[in-house]
Amino acid sequence: MLGIGEPVPYGCSSRMMAEECKLKIPTTVNDLTSQWFEDALGLKRGDLLQVSARGSEGEAGLVSLICFVELELKSGVDAPSKLVVKLAPTHPETLAMATDFRLFAREVQFYQDVAPLLTMKTPQTYYSACDSKSGIGVIVLEDCSDLHVIDQYLDQPTTLEELMQIVDSTAK
Repeated sequence: MLGIGEPVPYGCSSRMMAEECKLKIPTTVNDLTSQWFEDALGLKRGDLLQVSARGSEGEAGLVSLICFVELELKSGVDAPSKLVVKLAPTHPETLAMATDFRLFAREVQFYQDVAPLLTMKTPQTYYSACDSKSGIGVIVLEDCSDLHVIDQYLDQPTTLEELMQIVDSTAK
């Protein structure tokens, strides 16, 4: 048990130092290799045939590098085929801010300790680790991009059905 809530199936506890984690924390999209994912997801060598990843580098306003990943798995392997991976920002000033405010440590702790206690759905966490000294970290999450998202900036108002779903989710 990691403290409050249920343990995550993979990864390092938010209370562990990066040195205690067996996996090197990736810092770029290129570090997200088949071998890294096999280790992070607890797969056997050869279960993962190919990794396709694209990152959000260069997009303004992000406090982390968001990578959308598709995994081609060997037939019969029980693992997600689409993931979102959050890495430390590559811009030095943004990384300094993320380190100063312990953003990765806080987010890792949220997904490991708080999210399991919520009645509201949150993305499944498959792996997470952070190094509080360097500010780098990684969080591997369920890809929820296929779900419907309500955009408050669109010209179309929220429908009554969408409002009812929001109220139902929040009231639980």
